[in-house]
Amino acid sequence: MQKASLGTRKDGKTRLTVAEYGDHKIRVVNTRAAPYRDESHRARAWQVISLMNGITVAQAHAILKLLEPNIQGYVGRPIGWLVDAIDRGLVEVFEPG
Repeated sequence: MQKASLGTRKDGKTRLTVAEYGDHKIRVVNTRAAPYRDESHRARAWQVISLMNGITVAQAHAILKLLEPNIQGYVGRPIGWLVDAIDRGLVEVFEPG
């Protein structure tokens, strides 16, 4: 599998959309990492994302959309949790195939 070349948004974060990258696979670099302060929203999101090794971006988005009310209390931009993990080097995205 080849690592996907992801673009960058104006704010400097990785540009990742379900429409463009939905069929791409996720690889969690280190499932045992603890990159966030305990009890934070990001730590809760990471607990979910760390289990997503091998699924597609679309599947990850659907799972995060369902669980986001438990993470932060409302549904905002669920894929944003995945983008944060990518920007921190915790997750990589690979082209299908």
